[in-house]
Amino acid sequence: MARIVHVDPDGVVVRLRGWTALAALKREVRVPMRAIRSISTGRYGATGFRIAGTAIPWTDIRAGRFRRGGSSTFLSFDDRDRVLTLELDRSVPGAAYDVVAVGVDDPDTVAAEIDAWRAAS
Repeated sequence: MARIVHVDPDGVVVRLRGWTALAALKREVRVPMRAIRSISTGRYGATGFRIAGTAIPWTDIRAGRFRRGGSSTFLSFDDRDRVLTLELDRSVPGAAYDVVAVGVDDPDTVAAEIDAWRAAS
C-alpha cells in the first residue's frame, strides 16, 4: 500500500511510499492528536493552488502541499471519494497544516480509530 496511516495516543502519522512519496515530495506527515479539530470522510472537493507536489488535470490525483484562502493543506489521494480529512488547529505545536486529506481504502474505519484515541485521551 502506498499510504499507511498509523494512529497512537500522540497523534496520526501518514507514511507515503514509492511513487506516492515522490509525487507528494514528502515521505511522512505527523499530526498531533490535540491539533485535530474535526474528522470527515468521503468526497474531497477543494484543492487550491499547488505549492509543491503533483496535481494531474482531469484526474483525482493530488499529492503535496496546496494553499487555498490562506490555509495550508497537505493532500495525498487518487480517488476523491475515499478520503480521510483532518481539520487541524495550527496553533498547536507540531501542526504544520490546516487540513490533511489522505486517500485510504476504508476512511470510515480510520476515522473511527482516531475518534477512539481522541476519546481515550
